[in-house]
Amino acid sequence: IVSQVFVKAGDRVQKGDPLFTLDQRSTQAEISLQEREIDVAQTEILETTVDLAEKKEDLRRGEALQVGREISQSELKKRQFAVTRAQAQLEHRIKGCEQAKAKLALTKIDFEKLTVRAPITGTILKVRIHSGEFISDLSSSSQALILMGNIHPLHLRVQIDENDAWRFDSDTKAYAYLKSNKEIH
Repeated sequence: IVSQVFVKAGDRVQKGDPLFTLDQRSTQAEISLQEREIDVAQTEILETTVDLAEKKEDLRRGEALQVGREISQSELKKRQFAVTRAQAQLEHRIKGCEQAKAKLALTKIDFEKLTVRAPITGTILKVRIHSGEFISDLSSSSQALILMGNIHPLHLRVQIDENDAWRFDSDTKAYAYLKSNKEIH
């Protein structure tokens, strides 16, 4: 659904200027949700980092004890495995956060694509859309939603009837008149 049209016929636009925008509400909500997911992922990274530091400290204390007398071999192994597990969890959380950031970047690209921009510098010749209109598959449409082109210099197509061709002189001044209104020339 078209939410806003920024141009009208006759407007001069630069390449990259916005022409119209489509409804952005769902994409904005998705961006907000993904930003919250990144916050959660960063909090989980912090928690896992603290957990890893605690496991490393337990292991350090266990290694300082005498194996067999003050700590058993199996208890020492458990502490080593706990450190390894905490390191793996931390790596997993970091990758999850990176993935969430990548998803957010893709969603922001989708958000940008909802604003249709001028592909060239030129003049808006015709606007065939309005706010609130539904746009379906554009590839099946035979007419452009916005027609634009360059009118400086203005090129005219002239048809000379074969009976009047003998009157044509390329060095003579000429005036063009609108077919529908002879007052405009």
